Amino acid sequence: MEMKSNIKGSYTQKVQIGWYDDGLVCSECEKLFGTYDKYASELLLQNEQNHLKLTHEDKLIGWRIEDVNFQKLKMFFLTILWRAGASDKFQFSKIQLGIWNKRIEKCIRDGSTEGVEGISFIIARFPDENGKSSILNPHKEPKGGIFSSLNMYRFYLGAGFIIYIKIDNRPFPEQYSCLASSEGGPLVILCRQELLESAEGALMKKILLACQR
Repeated sequence: MEMKSNIKGSYTQKVQIGWYDDGLVCSECEKLFGTYDKYASELLLQNEQNHLKLTHEDKLIGWRIEDVNFQKLKMFFLTILWRAGASDKFQFSKIQLGIWNKRIEKCIRDGSTEGVEGISFIIARFPDENGKSSILNPHKEPKGGIFSSLNMYRFYLGAGFIIYIKIDNRPFPEQYSCLASSEGGPLVILCRQELLESAEGALMKKILLACQR
């Protein structure tokens, strides 16, 4: 997989599946994370043929997954947050969890999502091959964006998946609440436009130009 950094001075790198921080790896961590990593991989990638396509006027607008273990999926995203917040790699420098760090760590160790009800997520995906083979660094949602009133982070997980994670006790805006994953409901994945037509695509073009100078 090709990873393009959106930090000046960092060039395109080859990685297996997203950023990897070997400084956080230990046998205890692997046991804690492995179950959730495996579940997310099976749900989002290996069982992709079971994702129901959602269309509007013959245009693909998303996918729906009916059979979801919400507890395991949320735990997977909690481990992503914790790993990013605990890492000292520059790629994760914009992930500052503050008081949520200890809460998330306790949830991971307890195997429970109790106490982090303010953390929820929306999943989107690029549908094209360019989008599935390139990702950018995680970052906080910028001011002026659709979620700018909330404390939210955006993660690019590879295979085209984008996760918008809310770390805020305030709810999502009403028009987006139907996309937020919740216990007992289906998982809805929003279809983004093709990568080269997106804001991320424009940023990648700038990065490539900078690398060629």
